[in-house]
Amino acid sequence: MYSIDVILVKHFFPPQEAGIYSAAALVAKVIFFALMPISQAMFPKIAELKIKKESYSGIFLKSVFMVAGLSAIATAVYLLAPGFVLNLLFGPAYNAAIPLIGLFGLAISLLSVSYVFINYFLASGKTKFSYIMPAFAVVEAVLIWFWHASLFQTVSIIAVTMGAMLLASMANFFFIREKTSV
Repeated sequence: MYSIDVILVKHFFPPQEAGIYSAAALVAKVIFFALMPISQAMFPKIAELKIKKESYSGIFLKSVFMVAGLSAIATAVYLLAPGFVLNLLFGPAYNAAIPLIGLFGLAISLLSVSYVFINYFLASGKTKFSYIMPAFAVVEAVLIWFWHASLFQTVSIIAVTMGAMLLASMANFFFIREKTSV
């Protein structure tokens, strides 16, 4: 999920296009790595509260809303000023990646919110759903393998896959809430 797309793009596209894609991917992943500490801080707190049999839904919801809110802001910046964002890291040499930045930012934002859910499931001992990320990584790789007419199509596949993973994570969360107290 983290880099299989870059490997497949390198396989299917000429080196120059693969470089453009790699630049866009790196710019987008800034969102994920900037927000990852929120999930990492949430994890031990939820695990501790679970052991104490105390409610941990507040910490989880704060984490989700914080990551979703910051992701929304980052995605808006990526959509409204993709050239600015790209040039901060790479300068004008990679301007061909500008059309990919906004959608890639959205895709990685969806991944970032999913990551909060996945960490919640693991921290709270609800591990039956832990296969979600590897399963969607396989789906993403298969879709890119068969549909890679353009770099934009590849990023679109990632965005759809990340959106589906977030929806599956949310559905699982609400299903768990119905069965147990959080």
